[in-house]
Amino acid sequence: MSALIDVYLKCKDVEMARNVYNQSTKVDVVMCTAMISGYVLNGMNSDALEIFRWLLQEKIKPNAVTLASVLPACVNLATLKLGKELHGTIIKNRLVDRCYVGSAAIDMYAKCGRLDLAHQVFRRLSDRDSAFWNSMITSCS
Repeated sequence: MSALIDVYLKCKDVEMARNVYNQSTKVDVVMCTAMISGYVLNGMNSDALEIFRWLLQEKIKPNAVTLASVLPACVNLATLKLGKELHGTIIKNRLVDRCYVGSAAIDMYAKCGRLDLAHQVFRRLSDRDSAFWNSMITSCS
């Protein structure tokens, strides 16, 4: 089901993706993540945060991909406070060293105008691969 949702959202058919999501009998973290990333892709950042909040309310634990997917919504809505809270969750769950999560955190801080915090995240990474370097270089441009 999550793959179908992902395809619909990538094809910009938000209504069909919502129908599949709403008709699902078992909504899990993968399906929510597909909706979150698809909403962000389609510029529907408030909807992405709504799904994320529902996920937390239902006591479904977000994974690294979920957290990396929701951070751009914080940037697009200029909600640095929520972005910082999510970054705290990422640190607490020891997910920051995962490439896409650390890169998303760097990107979020940089786009919110906090290069100091982006650099701080970068400095604290244990293994700075090319993806992390690209995120940091891009944020400085």
